[in-house]
Amino acid sequence: MEGVNPDPAIRHDDQNSTDLTADAHAYADELDHRDRKEWALENSTKPQDYSASEKQQMDSTIALVNQLHEDSGTTLKLVDWRVTGEMFKVKGSRIAWVQGKAVVDADLWHCAAYQVLRMSRAYAKEQDWAGGGDKELNVIEQNSHSFIYQMLIDHKIPGYALREYVWLCVWRQESDEVIVVTFVPHTCDEFPVRSQFVRGSITLVVRLEKLPPLECGIPQTRVTYTQQMDVQGGRVAAKLVNKFAAAQLSPLCVMHATLDQSEKIDGEKRLEFEEMVRAHNQPYTEEELEVIKEGQDQHEMFKGEKGKVVKLPSSLATAKVARKEGDNHAFGWATTTVRASTVQVLAFVWDVMSRDTAREDNLERAIDERPSNHNFVGYAKKRSLRPLDNRDFVSRFIWKAEGTDFVLIQSPTSIVARPLLKDVVRAEYLSAMKIIKINDGETRLEYVCRPDAGGSVPTFIFNRYMTRFVSYPTEIQEYFQNLRPLSRWDAKDGRAVGEALLIKVDAESKKVRPTHMAREEARMRALFAQYRGLKEAGERYEWLEKMLARVVMDRIR
Repeated sequence: MEGVNPDPAIRHDDQNSTDLTADAHAYADELDHRDRKEWALENSTKPQDYSASEKQQMDSTIALVNQLHEDSGTTLKLVDWRVTGEMFKVKGSRIAWVQGKAVVDADLWHCAAYQVLRMSRAYAKEQDWAGGGDKELNVIEQNSHSFIYQMLIDHKIPGYALREYVWLCVWRQESDEVIVVTFVPHTCDEFPVRSQFVRGSITLVVRLEKLPPLECGIPQTRVTYTQQMDVQGGRVAAKLVNKFAAAQLSPLCVMHATLDQSEKIDGEKRLEFEEMVRAHNQPYTEEELEVIKEGQDQHEMFKGEKGKVVKLPSSLATAKVARKEGDNHAFGWATTTVRASTVQVLAFVWDVMSRDTAREDNLERAIDERPSNHNFVGYAKKRSLRPLDNRDFVSRFIWKAEGTDFVLIQSPTSIVARPLLKDVVRAEYLSAMKIIKINDGETRLEYVCRPDAGGSVPTFIFNRYMTRFVSYPTEIQEYFQNLRPLSRWDAKDGRAVGEALLIKVDAESKKVRPTHMAREEARMRALFAQYRGLKEAGERYEWLEKMLARVVMDRIR
């Protein structure tokens, strides 16, 4: 994209920052952020005078949405598991309603601006994902709380003409904690019906609720996004719309990702930990040293050529599996190189409560005991696939410096505060990680693990999933690769990102990607949002994402 400054130093992750560069040198998300901030500052203190028709639209549309909860909905699987979704089928209506909920890292008025300013660059991304991309987008501002939007969308449905939508958008502050934005189908002289297109209809209600901020001060808002879309195509169209209901909630997933501050939150916690590591002088007890020794001893079985090689999705890592004599449980070993310092890697692995380590199957996570800065007892409860019972783990984590390197041990333990639970099986996970310095910006990981599912699960079945467990070093490698700006890329970055382009991601699943979008296109969309360097390159060269999708699509198998 012409005019984009590739220097990552101009990026401002803090949503309260006003130190933005000139338009010609700012990134698209920074420009959107500035527009939203200006709109919020202007309208949060301005009295709004609503006409009778505007009040009627707000009240009737909100009441319509409130009736949905009288019936139970069907759970939807979305591209972002942190966003929940449901589909509601209402009697007398052939088109279902969809509703998504998410907590986003922005204040109430910033979220209101995000929804109202439909000419933003982020909104263009939403429509490209959900509907194949806007062919036309126009807006008429009636007053500071009422807008008319006209869109022309190609839904990529074979045999279907382009769909035109005209919305009347009205927002209202219900209280100091709640703002509601409504969009209803609208007819007006400015946007008459055109014979070459089919006029569809969308009713949308977005409820924004202010929540207490996080301990670090980042504001939180709960967003409830409720929509009914009718492409006006008869029964077949209704079935298609209902079948791909999850895709209708992708705008909420895009909003959640656009405003997400996880990198900032986790990064600040890691910086605090790194400072503590550099100043650490607490002694180690005999028990702690014994746990470290037992963990390090597990590396011995993989020295030399020992162990059976395991193929991982990424060739950047090497893995093996071995067994001790008399033990049916397999041990896994993996090694890879991470583009970060040893202290940064240790800080990442140590923060088991970070946002980045959260997973969809987490039922509970906690730190129960912390006897020192190098020792804590953590608890995790995981959802298991049916018909298996859920699993929980009680583990002691200990790290220790060895010159310029570190070792980190996770060892099963037991504490009074975590007794065995009914219908939950106590599992165990033993791991030992060597964090070895290559240079100031590169670290080699050597990781050994021995998982034990406990209960009645046959050991040989659980051992088949060893590839998943030994992939953990790859997750660490990918995390730090995601953070590297384009200005710091070299040949090693090119290879690492090239490997990522060929690995499947959740976003390409049929259940969550739009019908018009190929698997490879969905993968590129996810990766360009995930990798900072790719995002910067994509903003500079708008054709790059689609080109790489075609390259991956046509690769030699």
